[in-house]
Amino acid sequence: MAGNLRIYIAISNFLPLVGGAEKQALAQARSLRERGYETTIITLRHDKVWPRREMIDSVPVIRVAGILLADRERLPQLLKKLVYLMGLLVLGWTLWTIANAMMSYTSINSTCWRYQLPWHAD
Repeated sequence: MAGNLRIYIAISNFLPLVGGAEKQALAQARSLRERGYETTIITLRHDKVWPRREMIDSVPVIRVAGILLADRERLPQLLKKLVYLMGLLVLGWTLWTIANAMMSYTSINSTCWRYQLPWHAD
């Protein structure tokens, strides 16, 4: 039923940071993968030691903005917030880039287009 549908879950914090939202994102990603969807989690890379890409419980995880976020703790409070905002912009840019890549391979007139992208306007 799912075919090649792809779902990207964007979350600012993810494992190895542990909390309710992180656990829920992983549980939802695993559940969707079990149903046949290609699910990927995209998150911020808060520490340079964390891998850019990895598999956690058979779910691909992509971490972005590691160069920006890794050493921000040494910065003044206002700059910390600015750098974090820039990291979120990189996260959004990554999602936008992936969406554009998917759209360039999908015919606008095809029926599956409307079901793959929920923000499609009629």
